[in-house]
Amino acid sequence: MKPIFEQNGLAIEAGNIRCFYYCPVTGEYTGWSDEYINIGVSMPADSTDIDPGEGVSGKVAVFSGSGWDWMADLRGETVYSTEDRSETVIDYIGPVHDGFTITPPATPYDHWDGEKWITDTTAERDALISAAETKKQLLIDQANTYMNSKQWPGKAAIGRLNSDELAQYNLWLDYHDALEAVDISSAPDINWPVPPEV
Repeated sequence: MKPIFEQNGLAIEAGNIRCFYYCPVTGEYTGWSDEYINIGVSMPADSTDIDPGEGVSGKVAVFSGSGWDWMADLRGETVYSTEDRSETVIDYIGPVHDGFTITPPATPYDHWDGEKWITDTTAERDALISAAETKKQLLIDQANTYMNSKQWPGKAAIGRLNSDELAQYNLWLDYHDALEAVDISSAPDINWPVPPEV
C-alpha cells in the first residue's frame, strides 16, 4: 500500500513508495529506490514519486518541482563564441547559450553573421601577405648573416676571394637577389627560392 501524505509532506498512513531522485543543484534525475515510509516521516530529500519515464538519447530528465522536463544534455561538447571564436566546453544542462554555437569556425578570420560563420577574406589575405613578408625578411637576414659569417663581402671588396669562395659568394648573391624579387602579393602560393648547399 502506498503512503498518504498530509500538506506538509509527512505520512499520515505508512506504506511503500518508489522514490525518483534528482540532483539538488541541477535537478537532473539521478536514480530511484523503493522505500517504506513510516507515519510522521516524509519522502527522502530531493526525491519525488513522479516517474521520469524512459530515457531519451541526448537529453536528461530535470525535475521542475511539479514534473520532469527532458532537456538537451550537451555537457562535454565544445562550443564557440560568436563574438571572438574562443572555445568553451559546455558544463550545463539545456540548449547552447546565446552567443555560442556548436559549429566551429573554419579559419581565424571567420565572423558570425547571425546564422553561420563567414570568412573575412580581406583580413585572411592581409594576414597571409604579412606572414610572407615576415618570412621573406627572415630568409634575407639569414642569407646576409651567412655571407657575412664567411667574410665574403669584405674579402670581395679588397680582392681576396679565391675562386671557390667567389663561386659560392655568387650563388648566395643570386639566392639573395631571388629572395628580393619574391612577390609576396601571391601568398600563400609562393615558390620560395632554395638556398645554395652549404
